[in-house]
Amino acid sequence: MDSNLPSANPTSAIPAPSGERPRVGIIGAGSFGTAMANRLIVKNEVWLHARDEPSLQELYGQQHAAPPTLSPEVVLLREFKTLLAHCEFIFVLLPSQAFRSVLREIAPLFEPHHRIIHGTKGLDIDWPEDLARTPLTRAHIHTMSEVLQQEVPNTPFAAMAGPNIAHQLNEGHPAATVLASADATLLEKGRELLQTDTFQVYFNDDVFGLELCGVLKNTIAIAAGCLRGLGYADNTRGLLINRGLVEMATLGEAMGATLSPFLGLAGMGDLIATCTSSDSRNHTLGYHLAQGNTRDEALQLMGDTTVEGIRTTEVFYHLAQHYKWEAPITRTIYQVLFDNLAPAQALHLLMCTPCTTDADFQHKEEV
Repeated sequence: MDSNLPSANPTSAIPAPSGERPRVGIIGAGSFGTAMANRLIVKNEVWLHARDEPSLQELYGQQHAAPPTLSPEVVLLREFKTLLAHCEFIFVLLPSQAFRSVLREIAPLFEPHHRIIHGTKGLDIDWPEDLARTPLTRAHIHTMSEVLQQEVPNTPFAAMAGPNIAHQLNEGHPAATVLASADATLLEKGRELLQTDTFQVYFNDDVFGLELCGVLKNTIAIAAGCLRGLGYADNTRGLLINRGLVEMATLGEAMGATLSPFLGLAGMGDLIATCTSSDSRNHTLGYHLAQGNTRDEALQLMGDTTVEGIRTTEVFYHLAQHYKWEAPITRTIYQVLFDNLAPAQALHLLMCTPCTTDADFQHKEEV
């Protein structure tokens, strides 16, 4: 059953929000979903979907902790139908592995007035049954926006990305995000819903590039964690972040993205945050690997949490193999994750990689 919930309207009509505050719905009650609920509640009514009764009780506990970690003003509910009946703007903040299945489940509930803003950083992959015989290609991978276009094709959407580490958002530190959409009106409305004195909103017109930024930085963050675990300092970290950004932008351009998002908050900004923060799961994984743990041992130390960079690295390693892209950081981190290459040896291999050009984004043929 729903918690703290006004009587549900069985039709698709959206009742007026109480007072003058807009009403938004959030699907995805993980750490990022609850952090965004706490941000959005500053200016809006927020209805947050919980997937099951244990999740609902956990969220209820967060609201009644001392101090609360989830605003008590957030409305908790379990029915997708209720949320979509009452909310025009839906923030989809699900893990990438659940993104398509949940969208497919609720697709019949979407109507022409709905608008989606998604903040999921990840890819939906159709893995070939035998990679040795059928290489992974661009046709096998889908960004979350491409999944939205496939599952709810008539619903306008925007993608959201940037240095938005959930724990730090909850602490109220000044932060910002980037929205990308083909719908200029939706961008303006997204800014209206999100922007506050401590949270800025920027725009970009390259949805695909924005999403690649949020994916590709994960591999570089694992490498940065390895450097911290090995005891290296600022010079080495600066080298990695710079070469990582060049590699991200080169791969993005090869896939059809523009350079703009990689140089902005979703690219450089998010890369710096995840490469320097121990709050980043990818960074933490790299640290544990450099301490001598295997990938599985490192994940156990982290509580078997999902680390998106593992799959990111696997995907782009195979894409680079197929298309013959130069991606030395991706290649060596793949070897660390899947071939048990020691992080110290990986760094040695990277430092011995021949290099001449500082940055060149004009030589890859788009796939």
